[in-house]
Amino acid sequence: ELVRMHDGLRAERQKRVEAEAVETSLRQEIARLGEVYRAVVAKSNAGAEKVKEQAEKIREIQRQNSSLTIMLSEIQPRLTVLEQDVFSSSKLDVELPASLASADRK
Repeated sequence: ELVRMHDGLRAERQKRVEAEAVETSLRQEIARLGEVYRAVVAKSNAGAEKVKEQAEKIREIQRQNSSLTIMLSEIQPRLTVLEQDVFSSSKLDVELPASLASADRK
């Protein structure tokens, strides 16, 4: 009977040792996964910050683009008038020498 009790206690102790080993292994795995999770969160936060910075740069470019578009819309009518004036004067320059040439012939 003592041998049987001894074998029972030994089996029970072996189960406890195995359970403790599994528990230790699980704790280590949980700790490792916790570190991985913290690293992923840190990278995600850094990525989110970078996206936020890029979005702000894009908004600034859009503001500048709007300002330039407004400036262009104000300048364009004047430019069109100037282009017409330049075109007219260049056309006159071409016609004047021809008319001068015909005046010289007369």
